[in-house]
Amino acid sequence: MFRLTHRTLIFLILIFRLNPAKAVSIPRQLTHENRLEVVKMLGVQTSTKLLSNPYPLGGYSGFEMGLSLEVIDTTNLAKLGCSAGSPGCPNTGEGDQELRLARLMIGKGLFKNVDLFVHFAPTSSDSSMTSYGGAIRYSFYEGKFIPGNLSLVASADQLNFRDEFVATTLSADLVAGIFLNDFSFYLGFGQVQSTGTFLAGTGSDATVHPGDPDVSPVTNTAHETVSQSHSYLGMTIHFSDFFLAGQLDRYQEPAYSLRLGMRY
Repeated sequence: MFRLTHRTLIFLILIFRLNPAKAVSIPRQLTHENRLEVVKMLGVQTSTKLLSNPYPLGGYSGFEMGLSLEVIDTTNLAKLGCSAGSPGCPNTGEGDQELRLARLMIGKGLFKNVDLFVHFAPTSSDSSMTSYGGAIRYSFYEGKFIPGNLSLVASADQLNFRDEFVATTLSADLVAGIFLNDFSFYLGFGQVQSTGTFLAGTGSDATVHPGDPDVSPVTNTAHETVSQSHSYLGMTIHFSDFFLAGQLDRYQEPAYSLRLGMRY
């Protein structure tokens, strides 16, 4: 069972006080091709990250929690939309260099080989970005002569930027893991699909112009869907009840993430 010790309380306080998230601005007057790039960058690349020991949490008593930080290169975001300096274009051409996304994830063992994870972005003064979602992991094979296993991981999450852009992302992965004492390594392959919803508006400041042929006259939104394969490599280091996890994801551009957590 989960033990509410002094160390746990200190860890919880640190998690809720430290929130290094940093949102980005969505360019204006996006074309169809531009919107696909936004979905690839802010939808596909923000899919749920495993960042956990590949070994199952273990039934009713298994529990873990931690705060992760994902860093995604968004340099090319400033190149999208209308050309900076052109008449009626609000874009400046000076976009954000990266998206920093902080997530609090809680994992619970449901059965011997089945784990459930939920995550959300901790609240902060930066209310322009919200995120929540979850994943389920099924470990269907454990080696008899080597400390390794194979798992299937399915996840879903949603990322919202001021309601101007909302990305709903689904992914399914096959993960191979090896665990040795206080270290573990894992390699994952899978498919990710992200659907972006863009809010149209009036005037030059619209993310999508209402006259765009892809805008629905009923919802005043445009939708774009991107599906692609991806892979990732990760590891965890354990210190008693605590662990540090790092992961490198390969999408169109690489994404880097870390998590500090506790596991029982």
